[in-house]
Amino acid sequence: MNINVQMIEEYIKVSGLKPAYISRKTGIPEQRLGGLLEGRQKLKVGEYVALCQVLDVPMGAFVINEAPQPL
Repeated sequence: MNINVQMIEEYIKVSGLKPAYISRKTGIPEQRLGGLLEGRQKLKVGEYVALCQVLDVPMGAFVINEAPQPL
């Protein structure tokens, strides 16, 4: 599963939610959250689930659909 972290970052900016609030609600430390959104750290499935819940979006909201490559 590929997640578009840039879309998450943009959604957070547009929503007006503060990183400290998201960190508190998700349990993801603020420094790690910054690293995830900047692409310096890899997003874990549990973190993605928590972010979707806090942002109140469906689980597939930031998933990149990749078509299978022809043989």
